[in-house]
Amino acid sequence: MELLENLVKELQNYQDNLSLTIDTCPGLVRQKFWLVNAQEQLQIIKNNYDDLLKDEIDIDSLIVEANWLKEITSELLTDDDFLIELEWGRESSLKEQLKQLDESLKITLKIDNEQALKQQLQQIKLSQDQIREIQLNLEKSTQTLAETDNEVEIIKKLIYLLEESVFSIVGYNNDGELLIAYAGQIKTLKSILEQDCDFIKLLSNTLLEQANSLRKQAEEYIKQLEEEKRRQAEEQKQKKTAKTRNQNEQIKSPVKSSRLPIKALLVASTVAALGYAGWTSGIATPQIQQLLNNLHLSQNKDEQKPNSQPQTSANLETAQKPNTEQQTSVNLAVVQTQNPEVQTSTNLETSQKPISEQETSVNLEAIQKPNPEQQAAANLETAQKLAMEAAVMTQNSPHPLEIWQKSQAKWQEAVNLLEAIPENLPISVQAKEKLNVYRTNYTAISNRLIAEEKASANLENAKKLAMEAAVIAQNPPHPAEVWQQAKAKWQEAISLLEAIPNNTFVSVQAKEKLTVYRTNYAAVSQR
Repeated sequence: MELLENLVKELQNYQDNLSLTIDTCPGLVRQKFWLVNAQEQLQIIKNNYDDLLKDEIDIDSLIVEANWLKEITSELLTDDDFLIELEWGRESSLKEQLKQLDESLKITLKIDNEQALKQQLQQIKLSQDQIREIQLNLEKSTQTLAETDNEVEIIKKLIYLLEESVFSIVGYNNDGELLIAYAGQIKTLKSILEQDCDFIKLLSNTLLEQANSLRKQAEEYIKQLEEEKRRQAEEQKQKKTAKTRNQNEQIKSPVKSSRLPIKALLVASTVAALGYAGWTSGIATPQIQQLLNNLHLSQNKDEQKPNSQPQTSANLETAQKPNTEQQTSVNLAVVQTQNPEVQTSTNLETSQKPISEQETSVNLEAIQKPNPEQQAAANLETAQKLAMEAAVMTQNSPHPLEIWQKSQAKWQEAVNLLEAIPENLPISVQAKEKLNVYRTNYTAISNRLIAEEKASANLENAKKLAMEAAVIAQNPPHPAEVWQQAKAKWQEAISLLEAIPNNTFVSVQAKEKLTVYRTNYAAVSQR
């Protein structure tokens, strides 16, 4: 009897450790030797104690499983491409690549530096190409996993998908699905495709939208900077032309303005001299009167010129004395006009008056209020941040209901922000593209939330039914009708638990309950 117990313990130990852990090349070598030894020891036990252990444990199944894992290990160790992938592939897994791209896209566009902005644009374009390549590789990998039955090919693709995490090949379940121990859980290959691959797809779509948005913003800012540069160059050209024109006019103006005053003074001096001579002689000659007339004609012509030239006027008053002697007097008044430079100074002083005197007002409230384009850009940036948070939050599912609810709320908020962007703005094209993706992601998360809520409700209802069935069956004996009621409740509870999907958060707890409920159902059915 003691021998049997020891043999059963030994076989149980082999059964618990029969798995293939994919970690490192030396680790695979060690496992291969262990599997070879396990197969030999199991064969020895079978040869010596097969009859004794026939009803205790299936030794043949253990031998077959050990041989199967040994063959997989041998094939992996002879595949050079796999060994290279094992040592270096984890560093370049899809998830790791996406994480690096996520960091590279966390940039603030240098909107005031055209050269730096163009460098950022090249970085964004490179990120776009890398994300598209990841999406293509993901599609190929998921297709291979869905179609192949070759364990070696499956392991290769899983290394590429499951980043740095170590996973193990456990075996097959009753449905013929390959079981993989990964991230503290035993998952089927199908669940990995549904959860991990879908998350990678979601994350890559979100990153690509982020890169597309950044690229369009960068291109728009570069366009604005180039237009501003052209505008400033045109303004400089116009200022230079105007400055040259003003300098030419200033050079010509003093020459013209200097001639007339000299001429006028000469004429006035002559008139004064002649007038004085005539006054002293008491005779107002006709020649003097003619000279005065010519002076007035010259004045009239100068006044009709457009430029600001000095004006000279001479007034000759001839008054006869009360006596018979004719006296002639000449009064010459030279009126000096304002110098052009003085007039310019006056104009400058006028231009320096307070703004309020020029009837100019500034609406401070309008300045402080953000314009529609700024608000739209802020909405887009916030929506993008919320989308990334929502995507990262649901990584490595399953999760409790609260996580899915928070993720759904973030997707909804991101959608609301994008919907608020007016259609007449340039940025609305980007917003519409992101809006389609975000709505799709929101729908997917909402559907997952519904599934999680239904699973949780099934579990709670199953617990309630189990409690009712247990209470009904207390303190036997009971009539057949009581046992029938208890049996029906156990059956309903089992049906609810069986309807819970494997990828939901409560599925592990549901499976544990299911085993107990089936046992209780079998016990009640015998009554």
